[in-house]
Amino acid sequence: MRCRRGLASRATDGRTRGFTLLEAVVALMLSAALATVLARTWIALGLGTRAMTGAAEEEAVWWNARRVLAADLHAAVQASADTAGLRLVTADGRVYRYTVNGQGQLVRTAAGGGTAVIAVGLTSASFTVSSGVDVRLSFRSGVERTWYAVTLAEIGS
Repeated sequence: MRCRRGLASRATDGRTRGFTLLEAVVALMLSAALATVLARTWIALGLGTRAMTGAAEEEAVWWNARRVLAADLHAAVQASADTAGLRLVTADGRVYRYTVNGQGQLVRTAAGGGTAVIAVGLTSASFTVSSGVDVRLSFRSGVERTWYAVTLAEIGS
């Protein structure tokens, strides 16, 4: 009886045959290639998820800052901007000051007490007052967001 090449269920002398060294090396190489592909996919998914989460958080921070600023600007009768930040005076006499602190937070401070963090992760904020207010927030990610808020009253510096 002649022995066939490749995998055979039994050798010619009746013993069960194992894997050859070549078969073991090929299996090891295929397993390593598959493990590499799976690892790279897993890492890419993790990085993509982190980037998407960061972008979503930054977007939420931006819209929260816009919401609070819009409410205050809607009620403002006077606004002034300088290098330190934005100062708003509302019709009922409340005074708000917007500044960026050392931790990169946009802080809204009310005269007479009351402080709220409006946005986080900022490097700077700039405000320009004309008939409305031009708001520019620069985030640590390098993204810069700009918004021009038109107010009901003609406010100016």
